Amino acid sequence: MKQGTSSKRCVRAAVLVASNTPLEIRDFPLSGPEEGEVLVRVSCCTICGSDIHAFTGRRKSDFLPAIVGHEIAGVVDELGPSPPTYWSGEPIVVGDRVTFSMTASCGTCLYCARAGLPQKCVNLFKYGHTACATDRALTGGLSEYVLLVSGTSIFKIPDMISDEVAATSMCAGATLANAFEGTQDKASVVLVGMGMLGLWAIRTAIKNGFSRILCLDVNKDRLGFSRESGATDVIDVSNLEAMEVADRVSSYLGGVGADLVIEMSGTAQGVRSAFLSARTGGQLSLVGSVIPAGRIEVDPYEVVRRSLVIKGAHNYRPDHLASALRLGEDKAHHESLRRGVSKPVPLTLVDRAFQDAIEHRSHRIMVTP
Repeated sequence: MKQGTSSKRCVRAAVLVASNTPLEIRDFPLSGPEEGEVLVRVSCCTICGSDIHAFTGRRKSDFLPAIVGHEIAGVVDELGPSPPTYWSGEPIVVGDRVTFSMTASCGTCLYCARAGLPQKCVNLFKYGHTACATDRALTGGLSEYVLLVSGTSIFKIPDMISDEVAATSMCAGATLANAFEGTQDKASVVLVGMGMLGLWAIRTAIKNGFSRILCLDVNKDRLGFSRESGATDVIDVSNLEAMEVADRVSSYLGGVGADLVIEMSGTAQGVRSAFLSARTGGQLSLVGSVIPAGRIEVDPYEVVRRSLVIKGAHNYRPDHLASALRLGEDKAHHESLRRGVSKPVPLTLVDRAFQDAIEHRSHRIMVTP
């Protein structure tokens, strides 16, 4: 389609009506994009851990019913009046392959203009997290089309990047770019929780020049995959207490902790292990704690005396997504990440896709319309 020419027809999408219930395939009217908007035909959507939390009820999801899914790659189908440009400033062209920031922000509030946290905009819009009860319902990736609203940062997918890797960059890759930001020394990194976030973390660590990459998990298959993906060391922590984990990490690193520890499991045990595994003067980036997982005991005395930097990395800025896409342009990084994504599952079998994701049949399950 061209600018402002969408025809009146219906498209299919998978709707999560309530947690712990099967998704419903529904028809929605395909409305043309309004001023500053872009209509994208979805090529694929990968199922993120937060989608699983909404599906299983582990996360409070007061936005339901919704078309979920926020790791999306697609093709520009139609431009609304006064269309936006790419984040780079170049014009968007119908037929381009694109991905985009998982949030849209106003650009003028405190968090956008001063704090450098557009993902916390006071007028935030979040893809895959918006009720589909209106005629502007196509805001999630488990659909044939998605409507990009004004304030979205849009990126053209480079030719050498596959749809599935581009989709995972939209959440996992960009979030990891955020998590690595701020660390000063780049000799050693400990990665806790080796799902798709973990695979992106390995490749980001390699790109950033870390010489020791220690991966921690309770799943032996994922640890094996991590080693194949570039980890220098893997540790099975399934039978270890947090202090034992830290001692094991220290033994690998010459008696000190890691320069950077990134926690992606979101479990209380994982967070405590990560806290204890960072060296004095190191950085702890918390990524996986997107649902309540119980309190852990941390003495502020330890934080102060260890001069520890603790960073919470929730979502990302647009430049983090740009960084993830640049990483994906490298053939070795790209092929390693691509191995973590499943073969396509059709939208009509979306419940099977979620079950596969829950059972960890792949690091990411890919759904196609």
